[in-house]
Amino acid sequence: MAWGRNDFGQLGDGTTSAPRTSPVQVTSLTGVVAIGAGFSHGLALLSDGTLRAWGTNDYGQLGDNTTTNRSTPVAVSGLTGVARVTGGRGLTLALKTDGTLWSWGTNDNKLLGDGSAVAFSKLPVRVGTLTGIVDMSANIYQGLAVDSSGRAWGGGGPCSPRAGRRARSSRRPSRWPRSAA
Repeated sequence: MAWGRNDFGQLGDGTTSAPRTSPVQVTSLTGVVAIGAGFSHGLALLSDGTLRAWGTNDYGQLGDNTTTNRSTPVAVSGLTGVARVTGGRGLTLALKTDGTLWSWGTNDNKLLGDGSAVAFSKLPVRVGTLTGIVDMSANIYQGLAVDSSGRAWGGGGPCSPRAGRRARSSRRPSRWPRSAA
């Protein structure tokens, strides 16, 4: 179910209508085991380890190799074995069962984490050489991940994880000390 703003089809019900104040069903989805949301796109992880996405797609964040907005779910191209999914503003991250992290959408602030200088990716790309990832999150400025050793990794910018200081963007994820708290 989805509700709220729908100007880009982010509710996934086949419309781009006015905001919905009560839930509507996302069309054509069965076998959903987890969901995620970006700034204006929705995400569903299916029981077979594949993903569906819908809503705004200006940076390719739906992962269907287009920049066409979608008001109904479409398959994310070329990605299987997914365990978790999350969205940021114009970005999607997926954690695969093998512990690798994948991203697509905007590369503003180097959010893709693959070291490239492209503006965006319409298809999933691997985030650096990270392995053993067990959790991840994304927002407007950065991607974050935790590995099986409890180490935190981050990439993007312009804010540094240390004391919130502004920093230059990093092209690849880097490790910073884990909080002692």
